Amino acid sequence: PIKGANMLQHLVGKELELYPNFNKSECVEWFGILEAWSQFGILIRITRAGNRTKYSRGQEVFIAYSDKLNFAVV
Repeated sequence: PIKGANMLQHLVGKELELYPNFNKSECVEWFGILEAWSQFGILIRITRAGNRTKYSRGQEVFIAYSDKLNFAVV
């Protein structure tokens, strides 16, 4: 069984859909490849971003675990 941090290691290189996607009708959606993780958060390379996000394709973004982050593997 995969637990805790080991689960994140298993997801490195996979594309994630990141939430919250406040309102999909407003195109506030973003996707990225999990590049790395630490005890503080995750590093994502954005692959797709809706026009109402502050992110752009190719941008690297660090997201702290303290932020409200949920994701689904694509």
